[in-house]
Amino acid sequence: MLSKENVPVFITTQNPFGEADLTIYEVGQKALKAGAISCKDMTSETALVKLMWILGNFSKDAKTVRELMQKNFVGEIHE
Repeated sequence: MLSKENVPVFITTQNPFGEADLTIYEVGQKALKAGAISCKDMTSETALVKLMWILGNFSKDAKTVRELMQKNFVGEIHE
């Protein structure tokens, strides 16, 4: 399992008007328990570009990547 290897696992949604809420359904709860992180309402494309930007400009440390992926830099996460 990737999360056991300290590789961050992010989950996005394909719904343009929803978010990846991992607490609602059993599958999401299991993913959350395994260490997956919700990208909230970011599209897959936004999450990918953000991840590439983070890896290119900041530490590749898994903890730092997780924290920065959940940070709203330019309105990519609607809170």
